[in-house]
Amino acid sequence: MTEIPVNADVALTEYRPSDRDRVVAIANDRDVAGPLIAMPHPYEPRHFDEWIDLVTRNTERHGRPSNFAIRQGDDVIGGFSLKDPVHGHKTEIAFWLGKPYWGRGIMTAVVTAGCRHAIDHWGVVRVTATTFATNHASARVLEKNGFTREGLMRKYHRKQGHYLDAVLYALIREYSPAC
Repeated sequence: MTEIPVNADVALTEYRPSDRDRVVAIANDRDVAGPLIAMPHPYEPRHFDEWIDLVTRNTERHGRPSNFAIRQGDDVIGGFSLKDPVHGHKTEIAFWLGKPYWGRGIMTAVVTAGCRHAIDHWGVVRVTATTFATNHASARVLEKNGFTREGLMRKYHRKQGHYLDAVLYALIREYSPAC
């Protein structure tokens, strides 16, 4: 089972079916789900079941996990995903964190560790992320990790019947064929 250390207290691990109740409890908060592109609200047990099925299929298809639970000890406190690179040189990240853990620097450290994993183990050169234009907390996490704002994408996402602007961020690893 893959484990990516983040710091002394936090690690990224594969999701487990036994995570269901904990994920439902922390993801079923409007403040958590609201600024996230793909997370429904209310978040119900069936959403986790659908998610874990998708995660399992993706891991089997690609031969490696790309969706991780953020754990503090054995407790799931959030999630971090890497889109498995189709062309080998780029990936997109997505992340969320339970509200009780906000403002502690955890997500900044998670993004650092997750991007380092993608660069070191997958050989990616470009890591991207999109946030809702109003999601200033996620934008700060990305900027603290060296991501550069590349542009505003108007009416890029549709969530709960509303069209929302998104901001595209990218982290570029300097690459040379000699490396």
